[in-house]
Amino acid sequence: MQYNLVMDHAAATSRTSLLKAVLAAGVALAIHLFVTFVLIVFLGGVVPHYVRFFEAHDTSLPAMTQQLILLSWWNVERWYLFVLAVLALDGPIALGVQFLPKHMRWIKACWFDSYLLAAFVFLFFNSVALCIPIEGMIEQAAGP
Repeated sequence: MQYNLVMDHAAATSRTSLLKAVLAAGVALAIHLFVTFVLIVFLGGVVPHYVRFFEAHDTSLPAMTQQLILLSWWNVERWYLFVLAVLALDGPIALGVQFLPKHMRWIKACWFDSYLLAAFVFLFFNSVALCIPIEGMIEQAAGP
């Protein structure tokens, strides 16, 4: 009788911990998908406005800006690949880090925060890539 109670409690605890892990992984994955959506909107929505501005002013673009524009056009045509990559690569990691032992939980924080940090760094360098030609236009307009 006691053995059955212990086994029932262990099974219930196991199901509860699995449900909590799946829920936590789902929330983390949802946040990463939202960040990916913000990057997709930036590349697909903001960059083309700058491209039209640069074309209207016949500005020569540095390599960094040209690469950003190519990435933006690729993103407009194949945005779903970013989402699939997050689901395929990030999803299993999101679930796997939930089962780390307590002394290794720092890996979960590093994994979650590194994705957000990488997104901010990516947006920062993209902003710089878009500002460099504008700075050149201002210097050219100011003259010697």
